[in-house]
Amino acid sequence: MDGARPRAAEDRRAAAHFLEPRLAQKKGEPGPPAEASPMADWSRIGEAIRLTMAAYMQANPTAAAQHGLTDKTFDAQAQKRIEDYVHWFYQGSSFANNDIAEEAARQCALGNPAACGETGRPR
Repeated sequence: MDGARPRAAEDRRAAAHFLEPRLAQKKGEPGPPAEASPMADWSRIGEAIRLTMAAYMQANPTAAAQHGLTDKTFDAQAQKRIEDYVHWFYQGSSFANNDIAEEAARQCALGNPAACGETGRPR
């Protein structure tokens, strides 16, 4: 068993917990209230991407596998999707061409708490 499998299973359990009805907000949205901007908390955005991927794998493992998302590829796919999202955000905002801020956000979203100082709380 490789190291990706336990993390994917852990994320699927977290996704199930996150979506429990008892965690719903007043308007019926699942989980805790969303932040106003990605800049507010990159670590949670990275976690949300991982949880979404885990939920997709749990809900439809066949389709997930057809799109290259398996227990073995989970970590690499999560990293790619997180990096793509961070890059997309920085290229389409007033923060474009700020390589240092983009790299800090990328590292924070990937789970490096040392990089979260100015970009949000570590998870």
